[in-house]
Amino acid sequence: MAKFPMQVPRSVSQMTDFPLISFVCAWYEREESIAASVNSMLAQDYPNFEIIIVNDGSTSSKVLERLLSFSDPRLHVVNQDNFGFVYSIRRAIEMSRGAYIAIMGAGDICEPDRLKQQYEVFRTNERLAIAGCYYTKLHTGFKNDEIFRPFAP
Repeated sequence: MAKFPMQVPRSVSQMTDFPLISFVCAWYEREESIAASVNSMLAQDYPNFEIIIVNDGSTSSKVLERLLSFSDPRLHVVNQDNFGFVYSIRRAIEMSRGAYIAIMGAGDICEPDRLKQQYEVFRTNERLAIAGCYYTKLHTGFKNDEIFRPFAP
């Protein structure tokens, strides 16, 4: 994959002895979810992470405006024409500098200990290549929210 022109400041990776983890997210529309989603990433209790969000050509100018409204140096927003999810997430990964990649769905909200728990799984299980998590589907129209658990053989 071709290199992209964005350079992320190197000082982020020197913050702690913990390996840098990169949240990557391809964002399209969902303006109403930006604050909750980005704030949940920024609230992580893991001490060393960056966030790279690629705005994939959202049609509303308010999406980019809201994404750029955060002043945290760990957050990097890239704006591009609409190329689709696969291109955009690959671009975010290409720009990342982390030893680990945490893919975040646009509009998703994560618990404050997500990165810490996932890092701990990798730290204690060297043979693992991927980690998932439970998730709760909210605003489904059902009487109760649903909790989905990943399949474990």
